[in-house]
Amino acid sequence: MNAISANELSPKDAQSTPPSLGNALGVLVVSALVVAYLCLYPFMLTGPLASVSINAISFADFAPGDIIANVVLFLPWGAAVGWAARGRWSLTTTVVVAMASAAALSIGCETLQQVIQGRVSSGMDVIANVAGALVGVPLARFIALPRWNARTTARYGGYVVVAWVVSRLLPFVPSLHPHDWAVNVRDMLAADAPSWRRILYFTAGYAAVFSAIRRMGFVKVHPLTVYGSLGLFLVCAQVTIESLHADLGEWLGLALAWCGFYVWQNSEDLHQRALRVLVTSAFLVEALRPFDFQASNPFSAVPFHALLDTFNPINNMRAVAEAGFWTAALIMVWYSRAVKPWQAAAGVTVLVLVTELLQTTLTGRTPDTLPVFMAVVAGFWLQATVKRLPAEG
Repeated sequence: MNAISANELSPKDAQSTPPSLGNALGVLVVSALVVAYLCLYPFMLTGPLASVSINAISFADFAPGDIIANVVLFLPWGAAVGWAARGRWSLTTTVVVAMASAAALSIGCETLQQVIQGRVSSGMDVIANVAGALVGVPLARFIALPRWNARTTARYGGYVVVAWVVSRLLPFVPSLHPHDWAVNVRDMLAADAPSWRRILYFTAGYAAVFSAIRRMGFVKVHPLTVYGSLGLFLVCAQVTIESLHADLGEWLGLALAWCGFYVWQNSEDLHQRALRVLVTSAFLVEALRPFDFQASNPFSAVPFHALLDTFNPINNMRAVAEAGFWTAALIMVWYSRAVKPWQAAAGVTVLVLVTELLQTTLTGRTPDTLPVFMAVVAGFWLQATVKRLPAEG
C-alpha cells in the first residue's frame, strides 16, 4: 500500500478550498428541486395560488414521525449549503444562510401545499426543516476530504466484509446436536440444483468480499488462503444454524469466486473488469427478478413517491446488512483511478434508485426505500474516508 503523499492536502486545507461556483450552484439547485418534489407531489392543484394566505399554515396537528421525516428531508440541503460555502463564508454566516434559505424553501413548499389535494400545510414542518438544515451543515466537512491512507482503505474494505458476514450468519444460533448438522447437509444435497441466479449471486458476493480483503492490504499470509478460510467458515457455520438452510449454490459460488481469483491474480486489469461486470450483473439480476417485463403497476414518469408510500421501517438487521453490502460492493468495484469517489458513489446511488423504481413496472414488485438509503450511507462513508485509490500489490 502506498502511504499518503507529502504534497497531499490536509483536511484543514481541504476545508478552506472553495468548490467552483458552477459546481456549488449545481449542487444547490439539484438539492432544492429534490426537496421541492418530495414536498409537493402529486402536484394535483385544486385552487388559485393567489387566494392562499400564509395564515393557513397550522401548528396544531403534527406527529413525531412527521417531525423526524422533515428533519431528515433537509439534512442534505444543510450539507449542500455548507459544502458550497466552504472557503467562502465563516461558519456563523454559513449557518445563518442555511437556516434562512431552508426557511424560505420550506415556507414556499408549505404554502403551495395548501392548493395540492391531500396535502396539509404545517408550521411544525417548517421548524423541523430549518432544524434539519442546521444539523446538516456540519456534514459538509466530511464530504470529499483527502483522507486516503492504508487505514481508511481497511476501514471501507472491512465494512464490505463485515456486512457480508452479518448478512450470511444472522441470526447466529448454532445447534449443539451433530444430528441437526447432518440433517441440514442431507437436505442441502437432496434439494434441487441451485438456479443460475443463485450461483451468480453468491459468486459475485464472495468475489466482492475477496476484492475488499485484497484492498485492505494488511494480510501477511497468502490471500487465497484467507479467501478460502473465510468462505469455508461462512458456509460451514450455516450448517450449524438452526434457523438457516445450507445452500448448495453458496458452495458453488464460493468455489467459482476462489477459482476466478486464482486464475486472474496476476492480471489486475482483467480481474477488475470482470469483477465490475460480475457484481453489477448479480445485483441487477437479484433486484429485478423474476424479469416479468409486463407493466403490473401504474407507471409514473418519476415515481419517487412510490418509495415514500412503501417505506418500510429498518427493523431487519440482516436486510440492512445485505443492502449495505451490495451498495458498498458496487461502489468499491466501480471506484478506480479514472473514477472519483463522489462519481462512483453518486452513480451507484442512481443505479439503485432507478432499479427500485423499475420494479413497479418491470416485475410488479414493490420498491423499497432501504437499498436506496444504504446506497446513500455507503456513499457518505466513502466520501468521508477516501480520496483516491492507491496502487495495489
